[in-house]
Amino acid sequence: MQRLTDLGLAVVVVLFATPGAFGGWPERQPRDLLLTIAMILPLVARRRWPTLVFGLVAVVAFAQWLIGGQQLGSDLGLLVAFYTVAAYESLRRTVLSAAVLELGIALAAVRWSNGGSTWHVVVLLSGMGVAAGVLGLN
Repeated sequence: MQRLTDLGLAVVVVLFATPGAFGGWPERQPRDLLLTIAMILPLVARRRWPTLVFGLVAVVAFAQWLIGGQQLGSDLGLLVAFYTVAAYESLRRTVLSAAVLELGIALAAVRWSNGGSTWHVVVLLSGMGVAAGVLGLN
């Protein structure tokens, strides 16, 4: 039942990510589709290997940032993976994962603030990360 739930969650994230990955085709790069798949596919194994899945999703998100890819709805996978670390792993791993997530949030805010205040984006995304962590811990 848990695997079915995880698969269902991955499908929900795919549905959320679809406008970002497929919308505006052909302006979107094929790499956006590959990044979307790479960020969502590991979520199927999130309960079995929470920290590994978070690490994989974070690496793909960082690769997206490095190549200058566009924001994708699949970035939601980071929050799902972080929630899972908070729910199933030790507090130490949760804090380390939170630090990685916050670094990613800062990098994303600098790149994608669209001329607005970077701090507003940091606060908004950090709030989402905190919410995912608190839900996972509780």
